Amino acid sequence: MTPSTAACASKRAGPDIGKIGRSALDEHSRLACTEALDDGRAVIAVAFRHRAVAFFPTTASPRSAAS
Repeated sequence: MTPSTAACASKRAGPDIGKIGRSALDEHSRLACTEALDDGRAVIAVAFRHRAVAFFPTTASPRSAAS
């Protein structure tokens, strides 16, 4: 962690401190899937990607499914 990152992190409070945010966006519906992850390792990021890909078909609207 760089000194400026450490300084900013020390000023924040809450349960998600030290978490890394990941988001996946469906550009057609503008629906986003976002999670706060414990770290940025590739294995964690790939697992998020799999969850996000599985999330979008379950939320498809009838209009977007017909397109």
